[in-house]
Amino acid sequence: MDRATMTSISSPTSLATFSNAQASSSKLHQSHVMLSAVHGAATPFAVAAVQGDGVWTYDLNTLRPTASYTVQPSTIFVTRPISFMPPPRHPPKGKAKAKAPVQDAVDDPMDADSGPTSRTTVIGIGKGDKIKRSEEGRFLWMWRKEDDAEKEVLLLDKPLYDIHHIPLHRAAVLCVHIDGSMTVVDANLQIRPVVLSSLLNLKGSLLAAGTLDLVDYTVSVILVGSKGSVSYIKLELSGGRDVRATLMKEISIGYALKQDLKSASVDSNGAVVAIGHDDSIISIPPNAVSQPESPYELPSLLQPPQTPMAICVPTPGLPLALLADTSCNVLLASISSSLPAVLSVFHLSDISPTTTACVSHLAILASNPGSFTLGLVLTHRDNDGGRSVVYTLDVSISDSGIGINSLLGSQVQTQKYLSVPVRVTGSKVDSKEITSLLEEALQRRAVDEAEERFRVWMSAKEDEHKANGSKGPMLTDDLVQRIVSTIITLARKGDDEAMPSTEDTVIEAPESGPAEKPLSGPYAGAVLGALLDRGLLKDEFWSGGVLQAGLLPASDWVNIRKAIGTVPDIPSSAIVNALERAQTSLSGGESNIDDFTFESLLREVVSLPPPAPGYRTALFSLSLETCMRLLDAYVNWLTVHVESMSSALDAWIADDTSAPSSSAPPVEALILHSNLLLDARLQTLLSHPPAWDLLEKMQVCLSSLMEMQDVYRKIHAPIEAVLTLARREAQSKAEEQAKRLPPTIPGQTGHAKGQQFGKQNRKLKVGMSDEVIGKWRVEDLIF
Repeated sequence: MDRATMTSISSPTSLATFSNAQASSSKLHQSHVMLSAVHGAATPFAVAAVQGDGVWTYDLNTLRPTASYTVQPSTIFVTRPISFMPPPRHPPKGKAKAKAPVQDAVDDPMDADSGPTSRTTVIGIGKGDKIKRSEEGRFLWMWRKEDDAEKEVLLLDKPLYDIHHIPLHRAAVLCVHIDGSMTVVDANLQIRPVVLSSLLNLKGSLLAAGTLDLVDYTVSVILVGSKGSVSYIKLELSGGRDVRATLMKEISIGYALKQDLKSASVDSNGAVVAIGHDDSIISIPPNAVSQPESPYELPSLLQPPQTPMAICVPTPGLPLALLADTSCNVLLASISSSLPAVLSVFHLSDISPTTTACVSHLAILASNPGSFTLGLVLTHRDNDGGRSVVYTLDVSISDSGIGINSLLGSQVQTQKYLSVPVRVTGSKVDSKEITSLLEEALQRRAVDEAEERFRVWMSAKEDEHKANGSKGPMLTDDLVQRIVSTIITLARKGDDEAMPSTEDTVIEAPESGPAEKPLSGPYAGAVLGALLDRGLLKDEFWSGGVLQAGLLPASDWVNIRKAIGTVPDIPSSAIVNALERAQTSLSGGESNIDDFTFESLLREVVSLPPPAPGYRTALFSLSLETCMRLLDAYVNWLTVHVESMSSALDAWIADDTSAPSSSAPPVEALILHSNLLLDARLQTLLSHPPAWDLLEKMQVCLSSLMEMQDVYRKIHAPIEAVLTLARREAQSKAEEQAKRLPPTIPGQTGHAKGQQFGKQNRKLKVGMSDEVIGKWRVEDLIF
């Protein structure tokens, strides 16, 4: 037993070996062998379902089979098996006898000491002989005796996902279907539909289903969806034919909403453990009302298997799980995001050194105070199909569960098997805390203090994100939206207005009106700038748009310039409004950037990818003065392109072969934006005489550019041919010259020497020819 953790995993004991020669078995989503405990037995028993073979029952004390039910080789099981003894007719002494509902009464008396012959075994069937395609996955097979048991068959309405035993009477079985709906099968094989009082919001496909202990003829069911939904449902079994069900609550694993889950498990206490697609381990404690853990705080396996294996361990204290990795190690681990730790490890490679083995199934087969028996299936693959070996392992845990003291000394072992996020001092601040810190400082109008707090916090988050291998988003959209809402809300408050707390509410901006009013409250622009620099800000994070309702009223031209160049979802109307505001504000010297002008902002806009179709419509809202500024800027930039392109060929005969430089946007973008402006406002410009001269200049520039483009396209092919001939001639001369020189390396032939010399000569002559001729310059001129 581990001294530090007081936990241990015993050496495995082989229980059975099954060959896996069936062709269908290799194509199953289910394991070749699936295990379950036998409920209600006086001594520990286990039941094993073997694809294409049968269902076996084993005594875990003697390790011998006690019963088997053979099936056809083509049979495919879709659920794990369940097996249970009937409860005693009379309750144990000292316990009150519950009043049984009429429909659940047991007709035949059952002795409290009834033997194995009264045991019931049930399993769901996917495919088999005489099963139609439309009926696949809908059959329930049941055996009610041990020896010479007759198979009883029941056809359900929907395909099965899982089955569970309800300890009411001889054969109470809860069937969970693949869509999350449920059915109860009673002692007389009568189907009792489960009627849910409200709509089940199961996100994705069903991934796990679990039941809690029966209390007063009610059963709690937990369903986990592949998109991260966890649904808690209460079933009342004392009603009429139908079983009433109430959806108690639904929570979402926030991290899982960003990616699907690969596997999940529910224990008898209601705890949930799940594996994300990036192999992060997510835990939800019993009676959880939400999932507070953030993506960057989750541990993950360093060697995740292809098929994730994780099951919950019902124990008090910190949440525990049994995990298997790709090296066939079985880990008993605390999966709390705050205190992840590997408590004990057993290396299955010690008993199976082959590299083709993998853990294909895990199940808890028996449980006692301070220990439980783990069932494990180790599958070996080979050309003949392979085999599956069933092992049992005894796992010991303190009766009181795992506390913080039990984790001492587990650091080295944890680092070997788990990727544990590095906690950085000062970084463990959730969204509520960081927004509260910003709000408290801004309410005191301590803008510099708020910006410094955020800078320190953001730096710690970046260090933590890098330490975790940059997995997942550094900040969630919800957190960024709260930060943006806090900054803009407080900035919109006037000097005499109270500043209510934004801590417990999601803030939304008014739809109109005050969005255009200049901000007079404390404005922490550096916080928004930091989010823009990291590409975390979206325009939708504030109702009315972050640019339109936040940055423009603040006249924050530093961040306006950043947002236009980095935020992809800014609407065309907001960009046009920014140009209109810049035409008046920047002309009056309101820029908070040195040498930032209207033309600087327009250059950012024109250099963006082609605008959305709504951009042309938005141009109708521009004033005449702004249209003239646009037209004048476009003409100036087009003139620069015409002058630079007309003199480009002079460099071919000059010593200076550097490319012509220009601060103008690309000519293709200029033509596009000029076209959009003329389409939208040509009539207005024609009615304004000062615009006539600019329109004529634009026409001349565009005509010259188009003519020059045709010329460059025509001379491209001849220049390419001249370059090719020049290279070949230079290479041939270099090789001929090298052959006449004496060998410099013993044994080197003239041909090899010529190749070596030719390479050196090409660097000096051929490369120089490329620069002199200027082929690259021709390519640059084509638009």
